[in-house]
Amino acid sequence: MYLARVPTIDAAMDLPLPDLAPPGTPRGWFKLLLASEVPQHKDDRAYDVALRFTLAGCCYMCAWGESCSDWDDTFDYAVVIPKVYGTPALPFDPDALGWCRSTTWYERQTLDEARWYFTANADPDDGFRPDCHVCLVLVIGGEDLAASVEASCRRGIENPDDRPSFPEA
Repeated sequence: MYLARVPTIDAAMDLPLPDLAPPGTPRGWFKLLLASEVPQHKDDRAYDVALRFTLAGCCYMCAWGESCSDWDDTFDYAVVIPKVYGTPALPFDPDALGWCRSTTWYERQTLDEARWYFTANADPDDGFRPDCHVCLVLVIGGEDLAASVEASCRRGIENPDDRPSFPEA
């Protein structure tokens, strides 16, 4: 699992992405947990970030925090717009291959609940699964949020079966 923090949406464009495929394996796909405390406003920069991560191989994106529903929509647009207009070329054609790139958001859940879903249940579509080797966590915001996200991820790694208690509906 990789954890990265950037202070702004613009800074996410300059974030170096890790090598997402283990040595000796084909191109890797990755799951992304995006935790943000920065308003998104559905602007071009947010779309550029979503497209960058999609082109890099994001096959499942979970959003939590500020504007998480907007991030979910923006990552959906990063697949739909290139399909409609033909540019830029996506690294996959979900329709032709029968694959579905998934997005989810967690507006009412705690950070631990969103992280648990991301690590335990965010299972890529069958077409992506064999080559999905990496979980990437991107924090857009301050150091306090990054520390909270890192602590949540550590709890999940140390106790993978420790499911947070969800409130009754």
